Amino acid sequence: MTWNYRVLEFVDPDSLEPWRAIHEVFYDENGKPNGYGEHPAGVVWDTEVGDGEPGRIIEMLAMALRFPVLVERDFQPPNTEVKPTREAGSA
Repeated sequence: MTWNYRVLEFVDPDSLEPWRAIHEVFYDENGKPNGYGEHPAGVVWDTEVGDGEPGRIIEMLAMALRFPVLVERDFQPPNTEVKPTREAGSA
């Protein structure tokens, strides 16, 4: 399994306003996203790995900004209907 950091867009269920965060995203053997970390990514490291580690993490986080933003439907199995976040005609 491979992974990288990606920007994910979510929709607040109350306000229906979109918001974004960087998460770890996991891919299947075909390179399709199939999951993501529950919590947004942070810069945390063990002191044993040295002070170069935060710079490496920050570079990987910055790379996430170069890729297209992922949304919930990007993680749906094929032929799965994605339900709209609000009903047609509602504002």
